[in-house]
Amino acid sequence: MRIPSQTIENVIQTATANIVEVISDYVELKKKGHTWWGLSPFKSERTPSFAVSPSKGIYKCFSTGKGGGVVNFIMEVDGLSFYEAILQLAKKFNITVELENTPYNPDDTAKKDSIFIINDFAKSFFIFELEKSAIAQAYLEKRGVIKDTQALFQLGFAPSSKNALTQAALKYQFKAEYLLESGLSIQNDSGEWIDRFRYRIMFPIRNLQGKVIGFGGRTLDTSKETAKYINSSESIVYNKTYALYGIYEAKESIRKNGFAILSEGYLDVISLHQNGFQNAVASCGTAFTNEQARLIKRFAQNITILYDGDEAGIKAALKAIEVCLEEDINVKVLILPNQEDPDSFLQKNRKEDLENLLNHEAMDGVQFKFNHLKTQFNIHSPQDKVEIIKSIAETLSKIKDDLKKALYLQKIAAQLEVSENLLNITVNKKIVEESKTHRILSNVNQGFVSKNQRVPYYDTEKELLRLFFFSGEKTIQIENQVFTIKDALIQKFKETKFYTEDFEEIRKEILSNPSDLDQLVKRLLNHENTKFGKWITDFIINVEKLSPHWERYGIFTQDIDSDPLEALNSVYLHYDLEKLEEMIQKNLEAIQKANEEDQIHLLIRQKKLLQLREELHKKLGIVIPPGKIG
Repeated sequence: MRIPSQTIENVIQTATANIVEVISDYVELKKKGHTWWGLSPFKSERTPSFAVSPSKGIYKCFSTGKGGGVVNFIMEVDGLSFYEAILQLAKKFNITVELENTPYNPDDTAKKDSIFIINDFAKSFFIFELEKSAIAQAYLEKRGVIKDTQALFQLGFAPSSKNALTQAALKYQFKAEYLLESGLSIQNDSGEWIDRFRYRIMFPIRNLQGKVIGFGGRTLDTSKETAKYINSSESIVYNKTYALYGIYEAKESIRKNGFAILSEGYLDVISLHQNGFQNAVASCGTAFTNEQARLIKRFAQNITILYDGDEAGIKAALKAIEVCLEEDINVKVLILPNQEDPDSFLQKNRKEDLENLLNHEAMDGVQFKFNHLKTQFNIHSPQDKVEIIKSIAETLSKIKDDLKKALYLQKIAAQLEVSENLLNITVNKKIVEESKTHRILSNVNQGFVSKNQRVPYYDTEKELLRLFFFSGEKTIQIENQVFTIKDALIQKFKETKFYTEDFEEIRKEILSNPSDLDQLVKRLLNHENTKFGKWITDFIINVEKLSPHWERYGIFTQDIDSDPLEALNSVYLHYDLEKLEEMIQKNLEAIQKANEEDQIHLLIRQKKLLQLREELHKKLGIVIPPGKIG
């Protein structure tokens, strides 16, 4: 079944016309001039760097480099496939989607969609096995998980046989490669198929849309050699950094209550929900992450951490506090008495008891950190006090709101019996240190490469595409003939394939429909390949200066919009120059390997190449007509 192309176009047109409304569901936007600005939904930041242009139908996140159209945004922020994003937007704007009755063909189905289908099959398989297993049912009954709760969380059971799920999936003609990709099946060195989950209570992990992205499994084996919990391996649909157990079931309650309860385990979440705390979620076998915090922040600005009362739980809570402050989330901490976890506490106490603790005993996150430091150090010792100041300053440095930070500084300084100015200096020093570290990591993550690593013609190809999308409709006159930049460049695109993979795919898209630039831009901004949206956004809004690589050859670096003719001339010259540099280098390498007789001919050739390079440098400013590049 497929979505008709006309429906897809209708959804894209409608959503693009309402791009501010769509993105406002995720980001608080404020209008400045013709552009709307907000904090990035993709990372923590203090100053808004996320822009939405309704007139161009694009968004651009300057802190992460992401960008594209409205469909691209939904894919990125919700982790959806192209068709899932289309369906979600269609639902938002009440657009009827009548699927075409096209036969299912796994070969032309996105891998992501295939993994979702396999996970859904596995979920149903585990539910069926739970209904058959008296042992599994007895365990859940012992843990107090009633039938309705089992159904709500779609709990199941993986039988003890070696490959029951795998064999069932293969029987239904699921592809073996997708079984491996999903992490449900393993193939050993002998080629034997083995189920990852065996003799375990199964907890499906769902995304915001309710799709199963992975599983957690709790063993019923009592031997110490067996891991109590194991989780799905990461796949194209499951990244534990972004996943929260119970988020699908809890999202509306989080929004309604104005806060989320953050616990650690699957059964903690289930027990909390069963006792009326439907706003409970848990990280999936990992420490709480910034990405998970941002997921919660879409529904509420407040989190109450409800971790185990043991040493490990307190340590995890301290880390989670830092994450919440980095994401500008108000955070409280409740450590349960007698080292209880939420599940064990509710087994022994009434839900009203937990409700009372949440309302009256949950402590502000910063104060919790400070109180914990006082148990680790002697506050009356100058040396220990220095350590407390350093540690609490690091926490305070993560607070985004200046007023909130000032109030905390005042409060903590008074408790420390030090001047507010001293604490403020230490906090500001931490902020500077973190800023330097962030810049270094940002440079690494954005993939800065050395000259030797650079893809051949990368800069030239990039500038050719930038000219096409930024100045494509502008006209130029060459030898009494009037051309658009677009027409001149299409000739170039027909002649030459690109080295850079993304640029080559965009070149092909251009040649597939070169006549309508507006439709081409809209299609690429909302393409299934989200990289296209990023590139086209950068080209349209011209966020970068021309490459410094050009300046090495004395080529102009003015804004390409001011003189598109000069820009076209320069990019053509640069193309010739880069080709010539490659020929010179290859000829030089040949000279080093050649015998004496061949070296004479190669040296003569090298001299001619160097003369050509010198002439090419002199030609700067001379127009090269379209089609005369090679």
